[in-house]
Amino acid sequence: HRPAASVSGVAKYIPSYAGLLLESEIKGLQKVLQKPKSHFVVVLGGAKMETKVPVIKKLLPLCDYMLVGGGIFNTYLKAKGYGVGSSLVDMEFKKEALNYGKKKKVIKPIDVVVGDMEGKNYRHVKLNKKPHQICKKGEFILDCGPETIQLFAKYIKLAETIVWNGALGVFEQKPYDIGTLSIARLVASRSKGKAYGVIGGGETLQSMDMVGMTEYVDLVSTGGGAMLEFLSGKILPGIKAVNEK
Repeated sequence: HRPAASVSGVAKYIPSYAGLLLESEIKGLQKVLQKPKSHFVVVLGGAKMETKVPVIKKLLPLCDYMLVGGGIFNTYLKAKGYGVGSSLVDMEFKKEALNYGKKKKVIKPIDVVVGDMEGKNYRHVKLNKKPHQICKKGEFILDCGPETIQLFAKYIKLAETIVWNGALGVFEQKPYDIGTLSIARLVASRSKGKAYGVIGGGETLQSMDMVGMTEYVDLVSTGGGAMLEFLSGKILPGIKAVNEK
């Protein structure tokens, strides 16, 4: 999805074709954009608001529900006036976070796990409707809580189309892996049968590998950023180069 020599430059000089993997990924993602079966549920987490905003803009009108967590949700909380301590936020996109966070089909966490990065000190915090202090100084929001997992499960279990990109917490460190790995199990158990499941992004694929259920997902996209750009409607340099040739 970047205009690098290996992606788009070679195609200018020699005959070039899309491989079988690229073909299958394009067909799978087009299926999501053109003919998603209802209920269509999108799960978005991760750290980078910059890559998520175009996807939210494109998929929100198409999906039935969008479940959000990670840095996206932290930014929303901070913009609303909650005290989030040292949690990951991206205030450059606070207006977008507030705007999309108000939408009825955007389902947000109702509880979180806060603590230190080492996983030695942590606690469960329920989110009140009115802004309040969630984290102390030096604390981080590091996972969604058990009530949020149950809430998200209700929507995923109804889904016939699922797209998931981005971890819901710092899943590399126990005990903050519970939320993300729970979502991985839910998405995989619903896919290849009752729902068409698509996952993408390095962290998302890693978490699915951790629960040993990658084989049960319909489409495992190897391109995280490229998948997001394709879903947001952007023209990818590599695909453009092959088409023009």
